[in-house]
Amino acid sequence: MAERKPMIILEPTVDYPSSKGQLAPRLDGFDGKVLGFLGNNFQGAAKMLEQVERTLSAKYDLKGTVVRHKTYIGEPASPEIMDELISSCDAVLTSIGA
Repeated sequence: MAERKPMIILEPTVDYPSSKGQLAPRLDGFDGKVLGFLGNNFQGAAKMLEQVERTLSAKYDLKGTVVRHKTYIGEPASPEIMDELISSCDAVLTSIGA
């Protein structure tokens, strides 16, 4: 049996600063920003993210979007996908599907 890696779960409702870490700075809006969309390959996730991308693109003057999908729902995104999203996007939205 493969060794299980510990999962880190962040609680976004904790008052910060905290000994557990700090939230990333919030954007001042989406206009002029590049948004990333990361699907987890779960049924419905891609369609849901496509709709969110269309909605946000219609509402805001986005500089661009980057859409990527994990290979397998049960694993984190590959380092290559994460590096690309981190280096090219101002914010990344993800979905677990429905």
